[in-house]
Parts: sequence; C-alpha cells; structure tokens
Amino acid sequence: MLVQPLPLGTVITAVTWLNTPEGGGGTARFAVRADAVNRASPALVNVEVVLAPPDGDHVVMRAGGPSVGPTWKASDHQEPGVLPQAGAALVLVEQADGAPETSVFRTRDGQHFVLYFTGRV
Repeated sequence: MLVQPLPLGTVITAVTWLNTPEGGGGTARFAVRADAVNRASPALVNVEVVLAPPDGDHVVMRAGGPSVGPTWKASDHQEPGVLPQAGAALVLVEQADGAPETSVFRTRDGQHFVLYFTGRV
C-alpha cells in the first residue's frame, strides 16, 4: 500500500517486467512479459513502472496484478489480455477493508488493467 495515493491522471511512462526464480539467481529485468515468464514460474513475475503524476514528480513502483501473474487477486476492472503499458493513465483507485489498494489504468485505446502496488523502488 502506498503512503500517499497516486492522483488520478498519473501516467505510466515505462514498464519493466521482473522475475526472480526460486532458489536464487537474482532478479532479472525484461522488456516483454513473455521473456520474464519464460525465465521461471509465471507466479514469480512482477512489474516495475515509472509513473508521472500530474505534479511532474516521477515515481518508480513495483506492482503485481491479474495480468501480471497468476498469484494476484482477480478484479472486475481487469480486461482479458490487457497488460500494463506506457501511456496508460490512472482512472480509478479503490480501497476495501483488508484488501490491497486497486489501481485501475486505462490504455490509450480505452482498455483497462489493474495493478496492486507493492512498494517504491
């Protein structure tokens, strides 16, 4: 959970896929999700995004979500097959008691994906 929520309109400017295999080997970074999944179990995939809030400060965050890997909570806001991508804007943030904060992004072509932020980098 974030200490201070990101404002609506925050835009993703870069996406890096991460995978840390069980048993070590260190975290590897990939430009494409398929490459991260092929390195080890898809359950170990996360995403790192560079975010540009409307105030101009850039923030780098790590996250997971229904499109990132199979261990993340499903969301009605997640459209099938839509992956985190540069240019997508934050359009909705939901918080339920005891649940991770749900951040919904809309891509340039109007599709939606969900991220659950796990921390700042």
